[in-house]
Amino acid sequence: MALIKCDECGKEVSSKAKSCPNCGNPISDVVNLPNKKVVIKSKINLMIRTSVSIDNLSVGELGSGSKKEIELELPVGAHYIGLETIVKHGSNYQLLVNGLPETAAVSSTKDGKQFTIDEKDGLIEIEILSKGSFSNSSGRCIVGEIKKYNQDEANKKEEGKQELIKKEEERQQQVKEKQAQMQNTIDNFIKKYGIPLVIGIVIIFLII
Repeated sequence: MALIKCDECGKEVSSKAKSCPNCGNPISDVVNLPNKKVVIKSKINLMIRTSVSIDNLSVGELGSGSKKEIELELPVGAHYIGLETIVKHGSNYQLLVNGLPETAAVSSTKDGKQFTIDEKDGLIEIEILSKGSFSNSSGRCIVGEIKKYNQDEANKKEEGKQELIKKEEERQQQVKEKQAQMQNTIDNFIKKYGIPLVIGIVIIFLII
């Protein structure tokens, strides 16, 4: 569920409502607006993981051992992004005390921010940042800058992203080809000179 503005009075109302509770204006046709792409990007401490929710519904995790980005589509209107970060203080691993494993002290921190998606928006980018020290209770993850792009800007960013992906795939293919060529050269050298070369080395050692 999202909050949208009534065309008639401008008041916020649920996107699932049949009509505006303030003025009675029908709003059922508003929910047919296309969804917009939202990208939630991780810029947090690599040893931290945070759970992400949109409008109180979990959409995934960011951070250690998890994704770097979360992509989803949301309808036009008001939304709320929430974070819940579990932090193990002093160490992100088990501590050994008297030869027995002991779990580090754990605390939970929360943060969130409301944002609005407009019809003209083509892409929303939300940055998730880490703040404070995670060795004590001041460490937490927060919602950073929320950037909006129109459809033309969103298309250009997507084209740039696909171009980077293509270049990386080409680079990896070149690396594989070079490795295969090198291995082939080594195999051919061993087949051609392997035994004579070994004999020559042995003779040299015998002479010395």
